[in-house]
Amino acid sequence: GKRETLGDRHPDTLISINNLGQLLEAKGDLDGGEALLCEAVEGQREALGDRHPSTLHSINSLGHLLCDKGDIEGAEPLYREVLKGNRETLGDRHPDTLASIACLGMLLDDKGDLDGAAPLYREALDGTRETLGDRHMYTLGSIGNYADLLCRRDPVHPNRARTAMGDAPEVAREVLGADHPVSLLIEAQAARIGIALGVAGRAVLRQVVARMEAVLGPEHPQTRKYNTLGKSADFQPTKSSRPRNTLRARSKGSQGRSMT
Repeated sequence: GKRETLGDRHPDTLISINNLGQLLEAKGDLDGGEALLCEAVEGQREALGDRHPSTLHSINSLGHLLCDKGDIEGAEPLYREVLKGNRETLGDRHPDTLASIACLGMLLDDKGDLDGAAPLYREALDGTRETLGDRHMYTLGSIGNYADLLCRRDPVHPNRARTAMGDAPEVAREVLGADHPVSLLIEAQAARIGIALGVAGRAVLRQVVARMEAVLGPEHPQTRKYNTLGKSADFQPTKSSRPRNTLRARSKGSQGRSMT
């Protein structure tokens, strides 16, 4: 209808194209969604400019979809463009900018570039604490991501990760509920740190995974990732042994690459 009455390049038409692309992605039609999101991005660049909020939103949506398809190399320049645009137009502490920082950090983490991800995770954590407070969902997700990365980046000193994690699992259960996706992810991350410290066994992680399967489904990327970790024969430190690093498998954030 909007194509006929408003034209293909009208802002309202382009928003509808973007929304339909996201809907197809959610239904699992990644190819169909990609075609529509590419059309939305191209049209919004032409009609609105590269730094318009709608354009940046569509670019981010396309990057998200490419990550879902496993095309991290294709998604990275899009995430970088969105972050640069948000910094320029919104400032470093705007929630959308902080979300973009976290998304790029997760992408680099997924690539195995822990050194590149670390400062982004730290910036996202500092920003969310400053602007949203310690008990906000995005802050809690940022705490979990940063602590989990420290555990994998410096496995010889897991106490640093435990310090960074603090009481985030307990706060997440209190604020969000025990079965909220962010709470479950933080519990899984805390269990990984406990294994690295030698104070928790894999049974603890498997209990979290069982709840993730019930809430998120067995095929959810986070469920698959921590299920694999829970079953792995690798990385089984004791209190007297040094833990070995286990890099994350590629995964999507529990909230669609927002802050977690």
